[in-house]
Amino acid sequence: RPKREKEKEGKDYYFEKESFFNNNIHKFYEIDDFNGWKYGRLIEDFEKASLLIMTPGGIKKIKPEHRKKCIIIFIDPEREILRQRLAERKDADSAERRLISDDQDFLDFSDYDIRITNSDF
Repeated sequence: RPKREKEKEGKDYYFEKESFFNNNIHKFYEIDDFNGWKYGRLIEDFEKASLLIMTPGGIKKIKPEHRKKCIIIFIDPEREILRQRLAERKDADSAERRLISDDQDFLDFSDYDIRITNSDF
């Protein structure tokens, strides 16, 4: 996806062309398509991270031996709070499209250890 105004290359994400994913697929722990954009996590980044933000699709790809060592926290604020936060981001994607996609992505999502529903965490 296009880089947001305040994002920094190499800090927030690495913004690569799709050909990078296709040519280096063996280096990725997981790759996910979301709203027409590819997201991925390199094996080395997965192995050294102490905190990761992942989609349900990414969580499904966690190997059983790694899942035993994880605590998955599902941050699930009220829909109106989420809509407001998405709109304030002035993202490359529309808030409504993101909400529709999230509805599909999180349908029947249950592979978490803790669920937070209050909007201020």
